[in-house]
Amino acid sequence: IGNAFVQANTKEKIYTIAGPEFGEKQDSVVILKKALYGLATSARQWSLALGDTIRELGFFPSRVDPDLWMKKSKNGSKYDYIATYVDDLIIVAMEPEEYLQHIKNKYPIRNIEMMPEYYLGNNLEMRNNKTIKVSSRKYVTEVITKYEEKYGTLKKENVPSTPNDHPELDDSPMLDEDGIKHYQSNIGICQWICTAGRLDICFAVSSLSRFSHSPREGHLQRTKKILGYLKKYAKRGYIVDARDPIINVQYEKVIPDFGNQYSDFVEDTDHRLPEPLMKALALNVFVDANHGHDKITGRSITGLISFAGRTPIHWSAKRQSATQTTTFGAEFVALKKSVEEAIMLRYHLRSMGVAVNKPTTIYADNLSAIINATMPGSALNKKYLALSYHFCWEHFSAGIVDIRKIDSKHNYADAYTKALVSTEFHGFMKEILEN
Repeated sequence: IGNAFVQANTKEKIYTIAGPEFGEKQDSVVILKKALYGLATSARQWSLALGDTIRELGFFPSRVDPDLWMKKSKNGSKYDYIATYVDDLIIVAMEPEEYLQHIKNKYPIRNIEMMPEYYLGNNLEMRNNKTIKVSSRKYVTEVITKYEEKYGTLKKENVPSTPNDHPELDDSPMLDEDGIKHYQSNIGICQWICTAGRLDICFAVSSLSRFSHSPREGHLQRTKKILGYLKKYAKRGYIVDARDPIINVQYEKVIPDFGNQYSDFVEDTDHRLPEPLMKALALNVFVDANHGHDKITGRSITGLISFAGRTPIHWSAKRQSATQTTTFGAEFVALKKSVEEAIMLRYHLRSMGVAVNKPTTIYADNLSAIINATMPGSALNKKYLALSYHFCWEHFSAGIVDIRKIDSKHNYADAYTKALVSTEFHGFMKEILEN
């Protein structure tokens, strides 16, 4: 939508001084009637105005994301969606023309594509009318070109971070003011690309983000390594595919029968959620922990990657908030996080009208942690571990999650807890991403 903010009216009385473009009325006191760019309330006023327009079409906002609008299609068998991001919109519907025409009657629109090829920095490529490849090819290429024009040629890298690297141990000289701006620019670019879908740089970006306030020369070189990796693999992207995930691996169900210990626990329901019309998707969460990875604080890393069907939909690599003295403690904290992840994803999908009928499968690779955490007689001396224990297993007993043991070589989350050697790293990524 062109000149989006000025399509909305201001709510408050905002006074300013007329400039020379007003001719004889220059220096007069005027009241702004339109939400001009730069005003504190302009973004909100535009959001409200656009929301009113979309409501006129019969759409209502998702309970989880107010920028995702939905309504039943004409035949009532599915939902139509409109996703908004400030002044960018994407419509997902069987017959989008009616919605598009209504919006065109209200606002000036440009770059209309019936099958979008580019949205919010991502290239969208339809595959056989069944799957879509999402990549940041155009954005990455533009960023690398501008970077090399300013700072020189980047060396192509095979991996985004060096195996066994620990940025927290870097003792190179501190960056000056210009160097800090350079570093913050690099890490900001990488964070956006990671959020947009390049999940292969998640661990590398996460491990460097914490140094934004006081980076060193070594940290800056590491961001250049990530950019060099993106330069070499600019076309990589994930595939949007609703089919059940490919998990042809052996797993073990090691959770014992708890009898009626948690028989009164049921999954929370929200009567305000829309009727489930969209077909159910298989939800799978892979989780891993790297005990004591941070050499300065001793904190562990939790890595997660979640799939809806065969599509990766959420990934993270974060330091745990407290130091764990045992591998069991680190793995169990990560396991609890994966259950919270499953609860969040199930609610998100239900808020979009997607059916969620089966337990969310959680895959972990530490047999000792799983067995010790699930033994009814486990000695959990720390209160927060004991409470986490009951939290996890009451959700298991209610059929919300199903926890399975897999081998580390099949655990996708392994790539989010440590910097892997090239063969291991690309082995994981070729199953998730496409070049």
